[in-house]
Amino acid sequence: MAGLMISLLVVVMIGVPWLLADGPVSGTRPNREAQLWFALGLVQMAIWSTLGPAQVLATALRTRGLLGPVSTTGLVLAGVAGVLLWTRRRPELLEIVAAVTILAAYLMVLVRTGLSPEERTHLFEYGLVALLAYEALTERLRAGRRTPRPWALALLLAVALGILDEALQMLVPNRAFDPRDILFNSIAATMALTSVSVMGTARRLVRDRRLSR
Repeated sequence: MAGLMISLLVVVMIGVPWLLADGPVSGTRPNREAQLWFALGLVQMAIWSTLGPAQVLATALRTRGLLGPVSTTGLVLAGVAGVLLWTRRRPELLEIVAAVTILAAYLMVLVRTGLSPEERTHLFEYGLVALLAYEALTERLRAGRRTPRPWALALLLAVALGILDEALQMLVPNRAFDPRDILFNSIAATMALTSVSVMGTARRLVRDRRLSR
């Protein structure tokens, strides 16, 4: 049962963004904003669906010595999915350097901060929430609708959903409101959005260099 629930969570949180990732870099696609908001809703529901059994699952996996490997595997799968999608764009050297820098930053956070397996999932969960919100808001802006500062709005939305996540835990037996988790959620969202900004800057520099030839 634990393996099934974790598998479903991974499928939703990796598969849904994968299916929506074929949107154009420039321009808009009909209904793509609505699809992105729908994807964000599915991801958030997947996160909230684990609130009740999450502690039971974590305890069961820890007892069997599987908690660390399972959480690491989830992060690796997410990373592999991201790399596969990214390589479809045939990145140039500058983009590769930017991606390696981002990867090094994530690895440093994972290794140097001593996060528990449960805390590691925050980097994935609310990073993905922030990215989907940012993509939806950016798509809205491309469509010509007023959308001030999509980056900041996406961050605020991810942080607000993280706070709501913690508030809901007060209603779940054996769970409690933990300000540390809010901090981890906020850091995850900030890192994900900063990564998007860095990659976007690298892509623009590559594009400008191509046009200047």
